[in-house]
Amino acid sequence: AKSPLKLIPHKLSNGDYHKLHGMRMLAIYLSEIAGQEVWIANIYGYTGGHTDLEAAQATDEIIAVAIEEIGKKAKKCPVLLVGDLNADAEDLPTLQDLINEQRWTDCGACAHMWGGVSCQATCLAPNSSEATRRDFMIASPLWFKAVTGFQVTECDSFPVHQPIDTKVR
Repeated sequence: AKSPLKLIPHKLSNGDYHKLHGMRMLAIYLSEIAGQEVWIANIYGYTGGHTDLEAAQATDEIIAVAIEEIGKKAKKCPVLLVGDLNADAEDLPTLQDLINEQRWTDCGACAHMWGGVSCQATCLAPNSSEATRRDFMIASPLWFKAVTGFQVTECDSFPVHQPIDTKVR
């Protein structure tokens, strides 16, 4: 059996990250996979970002802070953005810039590349009858090279969300 990933919390370097970390909306970790240093940013977006422009803008700012903190590292080592963004990818301009201009990959949108179902729903909110995709894994170009699998695992372990699973080499 493989040992679990050891996550080392990122030292707080700017006021925006410190504030968001304190609100439990952004946590950045350093880890190692197969001898390679990797960075992971876990984001919790503001509720209602798909229908509420202010919530979407606030979530977009969280993504921008994460990129400000670790974006420069993406040229040297793999970086991954994960989390419940509470919005669609199209609602978040910073995320769109990463995908469209900086060659980052929305692994859920491309799950077919690894035998999964692309754009599979991950969330069924209590006030909704229709499942949505609000949980994301966005890989920098260097992280994307290591991905060998991605899928949404349907289970009853969580009341609202389905876990996203990935395999890397």
